[in-house]
Amino acid sequence: MRNIIVVASLFVLSVALNGCGGGPGGGGSDPNAGFKLETYAYSPIDTTVFIPTAGNVQGALLSTNGSTTGTITSFNQNFGGVGLLVVTGAKVPARWRFRLAADFVPGSLCLQPTLTDLDMHLNSQEKLFCPGRLFGFSGAPSSIDATTPPATMVFYGSGADNTYGTPDVVFYDEFGSVVASAQVSQILYDSGQASGVSIAIPNLTGLYDGVYTVSIRNQDADGSREVIGAAPVTIYGNPPPPPPPPPDPGDCSPAKGDDPQLECEPLIN
Repeated sequence: MRNIIVVASLFVLSVALNGCGGGPGGGGSDPNAGFKLETYAYSPIDTTVFIPTAGNVQGALLSTNGSTTGTITSFNQNFGGVGLLVVTGAKVPARWRFRLAADFVPGSLCLQPTLTDLDMHLNSQEKLFCPGRLFGFSGAPSSIDATTPPATMVFYGSGADNTYGTPDVVFYDEFGSVVASAQVSQILYDSGQASGVSIAIPNLTGLYDGVYTVSIRNQDADGSREVIGAAPVTIYGNPPPPPPPPPDPGDCSPAKGDDPQLECEPLIN
């Protein structure tokens, strides 16, 4: 169960950093594997549009649920937004309260802090969200046929700059995974100010129908990328395959002993 509360004022949890870091964590039966977190900023206009973001992540244990493993009951970690934040040694199963905020973390897209209460289990993986900034771009066209896409596409919005290198765009699916990318072929100007970017559309033939988030990024002096905005793009023309049929229940064998009788249908030959 998830409760998300946007807080306008700074809320500081009493936390201590213990054994936290990004990257793969423990797995299998390791009782100290803890849990994993992903961080995203969502569009204030459409919460289904979101992209990975850096940020400060704090967590505090609220209550335990039965027999637990791990010893960590709080943490405070700056996270770069790439991959997974692994909280090794976190006490689980338990209910945790998480805070995601910018808090001066470079590259964070969080506009406001958020508090999220989640039930966490050993090796569980959850997403944290914050309301995002810099989503002020729009795509033209805003909908693309994946089977016959146009050759080029324009994203209108301000902030593109090629001082340190060519900007690029990155397509994300609903899970926050990168599915396509392209370098900007032209920066558009209006009255001397950058007003958009043009790209040659990358290969989208493998993408299924849905709404994708496209981030527009400048290159900084150190070679890193800074997101300056994002826009939703709808892909159509390639519906996902239907789910597999349910397994054959076989013949209806009677329940044994005190076991309940399961619902099934007779096997028809």
